[in-house]
Amino acid sequence: MEATAELTRKRSADTRDNIVRTARRLLLTHAYLGLNFQELADLIGIRKASLYHHFPSKLAVGQAVVDDSARRFQRWADTIADLSAPRQLQAYVQMLRDALAAGGMVCPIGATAGEWGSLEPALQDTIKRFHRLQLDWLESLAERLRARQNPASAGAKTLSPRAWAVHINATCQGALLNARMHGDIELYDLSVAPLLEGKS
Repeated sequence: MEATAELTRKRSADTRDNIVRTARRLLLTHAYLGLNFQELADLIGIRKASLYHHFPSKLAVGQAVVDDSARRFQRWADTIADLSAPRQLQAYVQMLRDALAAGGMVCPIGATAGEWGSLEPALQDTIKRFHRLQLDWLESLAERLRARQNPASAGAKTLSPRAWAVHINATCQGALLNARMHGDIELYDLSVAPLLEGKS
């Protein structure tokens, strides 16, 4: 009896994880307003009504996707914590490029920015929390770059750490959107190249 209950819990958790993974892919390619419960159910292979067993609303799915993205970002940041600050900047730029190369996906922040006024306030708050996580990480990175005597770190030295973080994030987000719009990853590389000049 206990084993059966445990198996049921595991299956439920696996289905929930599958929903979040699949919804993430849809959100990053279709944006939030294009996230359709019927399409989501069809891709997973369950009935649409079954989605509501795991998530009471589309809002709940959207929040779960963004929260999952924040956890992924934090895990990623932890894996590169031992790298030098310039290498961490390179890794950040490459991490976003990899998402684009993996199927034309953009960051959840960029995927939802164009429809911001149509999003529920609770989802806006979740997205802003994830954005602040990235900005805080970049700000910390700017402080480490500023401490270096490398003249290539000039951007991090002349701007406040927060302004530098906002600049780097906005450049990468804009580069993702431009490259996706044209289906040309080289536009991403050209946009971010000045950020990486002299970084070693």
